[in-house]
Amino acid sequence: MTERLDARKTAILKAVVDEYVKLAEPIGSSQIAATGEVQASTATIRHEMASLEQEGYLSQPHVSAGRVPTDRGYRYYVDNISSPNPLGSSQFSQLQGFFDHVKGELEDLLQDTSRLLSSLTNFTSVVTAPPPNTVVVKHVQVVSISSTFAMVIVVGSDGSLEKEVFEVPEGLVDLDLRLVELSNYLSSEMRGKTVGEIDSCVLENHNLEPVLSLTKDALRKISDSATEELFVNDAHKVASAFLAADKVEKILETLEQQILVVSLMKSMLIKGQSVSIGNEIGVPSLSECALVIAPYEIDGRRVGSIGVIGPTRMNYPLALAAVEQVSKGIGRHLVEG
Repeated sequence: MTERLDARKTAILKAVVDEYVKLAEPIGSSQIAATGEVQASTATIRHEMASLEQEGYLSQPHVSAGRVPTDRGYRYYVDNISSPNPLGSSQFSQLQGFFDHVKGELEDLLQDTSRLLSSLTNFTSVVTAPPPNTVVVKHVQVVSISSTFAMVIVVGSDGSLEKEVFEVPEGLVDLDLRLVELSNYLSSEMRGKTVGEIDSCVLENHNLEPVLSLTKDALRKISDSATEELFVNDAHKVASAFLAADKVEKILETLEQQILVVSLMKSMLIKGQSVSIGNEIGVPSLSECALVIAPYEIDGRRVGSIGVIGPTRMNYPLALAAVEQVSKGIGRHLVEG
């Protein structure tokens, strides 16, 4: 466990982080003194900054340069110093207006929400959709798409749609009527259950065979699909924070790896983390990045997550506030429909 810094070192570390976020250049003792946040002489501040460097909170890129925060310094700042800043009035109005007017299916909502979060923070945004097997069933419909194929459509309470095509025997009498009856039966039996609970549903009705058994197989394929879809918006924003072309390329390649990014976000939530900084992320290409996330919920049940990724030199109070408010907005919108 990290020891608490005394008041003066805490104030100096806060000032270094705040100034470095604004200026993107090493910060010297005279700059800290000029902020008025630390009541001490430049010499004393310089001494304390050297001490903070020895303790691993700051580093000095060059002998003659000022200092910059380390991962440990950012971590202390996030855990002990900073707190989410209230969104500005224009940002709050933008957020409120968005959720007052946004419509459409879940995929459209999440894509639009991803764009909103990126706009609010000026960081790259990442949003995961609920995996199909966690979606609560609202309605099931089975429709004919040809003489030999049908499609089962599961409508989730969150507005999502899961589809699976399956083959039906040729020559079935009154196929369309059978499918209407089957749709009504499946909806009544499965409504309120999650897609992942389909296997536990006892679906038996001889009057609906053989199509019922074929539909059950298709539903099982939907149930077994646990891949969460990832929406990444404005990937160039995190890349633009770095000058080295090879670093930019590796960051962009990482963001294209959907399974990796989703697993990172899941891992953070399991650990109870909202912020992962630098090497804490555990991915070499993101060692100079930070990830700020929050879950979004439906009726107290976590169904997905939303966040931003940027350089470790990030405005953490803004990122935390925006991510928190947008995640709550998604949850409310999904519940209220």
